[in-house]
Amino acid sequence: MRRMILFLLVVLAVIVLGLALFLPAARKARHLDESSTATTPQPVSADVIVRRLDVARMQRHIQALAGKIGVRKTGTTDEAAGAEYIAGQFAASGYQVIRDEVPLPDGRMSGNVYVELPGKSTRIMLIGAHMDSKSPAPGANDNASGVAVMLELARVLHDTHPPYTCRFVAFGAEERIDRQWDHHHYGSRRMAADAALRARLHSMTALDMVGVGTTLHIENMGWATNRWRDTLAVTAKSLALPVRTGRGKPWSDHEAFERQGISTAYLHWERDPTYHTRKDRPANIQPERFRQTAEVMVRGIMGAAR
Repeated sequence: MRRMILFLLVVLAVIVLGLALFLPAARKARHLDESSTATTPQPVSADVIVRRLDVARMQRHIQALAGKIGVRKTGTTDEAAGAEYIAGQFAASGYQVIRDEVPLPDGRMSGNVYVELPGKSTRIMLIGAHMDSKSPAPGANDNASGVAVMLELARVLHDTHPPYTCRFVAFGAEERIDRQWDHHHYGSRRMAADAALRARLHSMTALDMVGVGTTLHIENMGWATNRWRDTLAVTAKSLALPVRTGRGKPWSDHEAFERQGISTAYLHWERDPTYHTRKDRPANIQPERFRQTAEVMVRGIMGAAR
């Protein structure tokens, strides 16, 4: 009888010891698995991402920038208010926001606001849109429309792992600040001057005036490779969009990067009769245009070959 009791006590002790060793290890393994699932982006197809695009959200961005704030002249408190709004939207999408002040030759300050989304490659696709507008225009199409698309791309791509790291940028000081022809593009020129960044760039896209028009222009200036321009043009044509491609003008932030040999694409719809006037207001925007632009970009970014 004593032997039986002793045997049972030994068995019980072994069971208790086993549980003491096994349960913490199991909890740790489960925690690691859950943490891995929570932090590792899951594969997402371009079709799924396109379905996430929210036209109403993009319209709200345009209303906030061009309707509520209005004219966002370079170097003014209204341009700064636009930057604050954009920074808040980036943060709401889950990003750590980076700010870079940009000095202007007249002593005023502008700035860039940007975030990065890690991709499978550390090479960078830069997707930019300028946030200032030219007085007296409230700048709904030029260029709250481009900012709205850029913000939406950052939002819908946030939990994906694209082929390339994506830098989403709201550029300051794109518009001319005075009568001097070359006094513009200060935000993009500052960023393009970063040699370390240029060494990592896959491409640069300028989204500028993508809310009004009948034909989607996908252009560059012919100073660097046409690779990225042509990739997006093929993508747009596959969606049966009215596309015009080829050489265009240095009229947006792609100019600074293409001068440095970076493959660029300048996306804009033409024509907009309210360009640079008081009539460039949210009521004129054609929502389908910036939705189509966003779809071209999603499919171009996710389909890019490494």
